[in-house]
Amino acid sequence: MEKEIINEFFHDIREFKKKVLEQTNNTFKISFIKYIKDKNTGKNIDTKRFTLKKSFIGKNLDKVIFNNKIYFKNRIKHENIYISLDDTNKKTNLLWLDDIDINKLTNKQKEYITLIETSPNNYQGYIIMDKEVDKNTLKQIKKYFHKKYNTDIGSIDFTHLMRLPYFYSYKHEIPHYVVVKQYQKKILPTTPIIKQLKTDNEIKQNNIQNNDKIHINTDKLSFFYDLYLKEKKKEKLQIDYNVIDFRFLHFLHYFTDTNIESVNLQNIFYNIEERKRGHTDDYINRTKNKVYNIYETDKNYKNFDYNLLHNLYTKHIKSI
Repeated sequence: MEKEIINEFFHDIREFKKKVLEQTNNTFKISFIKYIKDKNTGKNIDTKRFTLKKSFIGKNLDKVIFNNKIYFKNRIKHENIYISLDDTNKKTNLLWLDDIDINKLTNKQKEYITLIETSPNNYQGYIIMDKEVDKNTLKQIKKYFHKKYNTDIGSIDFTHLMRLPYFYSYKHEIPHYVVVKQYQKKILPTTPIIKQLKTDNEIKQNNIQNNDKIHINTDKLSFFYDLYLKEKKKEKLQIDYNVIDFRFLHFLHYFTDTNIESVNLQNIFYNIEERKRGHTDDYINRTKNKVYNIYETDKNYKNFDYNLLHNLYTKHIKSI
């Protein structure tokens, strides 16, 4: 019986590699993550994270799984199995999206995507494009799809980990068998998307040029954040520190000349090491990506505490 199950597993894996991975010229990596519950928060944190040193081409996926006993590491040791593009790839025609809201997909749009169910009603997607694009263009295309389908903005990284289908996910209390719900039927044309991105970028650059940016010395940023947090606590509402971090960073990026990539946010965000224990860097990168994805064309951008932050700057920071 076990032999029949394993044979069926490898049959499914070979179908996935043929219809998805073999449609690219890229190399891939396999990673393993094991979760335990944080005693304080009750949430899962990754305690073991390991990536195979050797990358592989798509057609060798089943061999890599067999040679590294990955099937048994998942079934017996309860290790979560992920796949990602190797960072040495310069270009790719493979687009992958995390946390897709499938309710926003029309039947026609579904023809252009391979959908993976990673947990009940949660989906990741692989899309084969009609031509290769570089890393920067891929990131912009992912942002484009994030706006359309409410995907996870944190997945725009080139080497973002994606669930490998036909393995169990142990992220939640009840294990979930990750499966392909449907395969892509049509190759995605990229030219219309790239044209739209070019138009959007021109609008963005014009808005930037029309903006008067203010200057804040880097050594005053922590003081500025603390002032903002203090004012928010005065509102006597339940504090959502994630929202505080996002709005502060949004103000810095769009209304000051601060380069947020060069700022040590671990020394600024409140109690970040304790709040985001085990995934601090990932949280900071995801917060920055959310900021990059929202621009002034969002009609509600000034609702992100713009007035409060600007008043605090004028009153306490500008004169320093």
